[in-house]
Amino acid sequence: MPWLYRHALALQACPGSTALQIVHTISQKPPLYLGILTSNHMLNLNRIQLIGHLGADPEVKTLPSGHQVATLKLATSEAYKDANDKWQQQTQWHTLILWNKQAAFAALHFRKGEKLYAEGKLTYREYISPNQGKKRVSEIVIEKIFSLEKKTSTNPDMEPIEPDSNALPW
Repeated sequence: MPWLYRHALALQACPGSTALQIVHTISQKPPLYLGILTSNHMLNLNRIQLIGHLGADPEVKTLPSGHQVATLKLATSEAYKDANDKWQQQTQWHTLILWNKQAAFAALHFRKGEKLYAEGKLTYREYISPNQGKKRVSEIVIEKIFSLEKKTSTNPDMEPIEPDSNALPW
């Protein structure tokens, strides 16, 4: 059975310019994926941006390799009206992972209840739990993080820390 015509919008480079334009394409083959094409390669995006409150002080560990890793628990909340027209609040908990300089910075400057902005990428890992067997967890490896609280100090150490090229151990 032949495929139906498919319509798609894509971004295409404008001739003689670095700008992109939206183009309408028609194809007889089913698309494997839709997205932005550059040099015949698909660009991917794995970006998480969160604003929330710390549920506990950062937990910092030093690995045998000498790298420091900090784990933070960040709560984000949404308010909505239920079917009875009453306001409800739903809270989601996120696990944030910081490495090296960012881990040390978080240990010194972030405390439970503090409002933070965090940006990074979503990752998954599996481990074996002695009681529950194989477990899979999602974590956000942080690339940028800073406090949204007003600080009374003008200490330059309070500036947001961007990861250096050697921040991640892999």
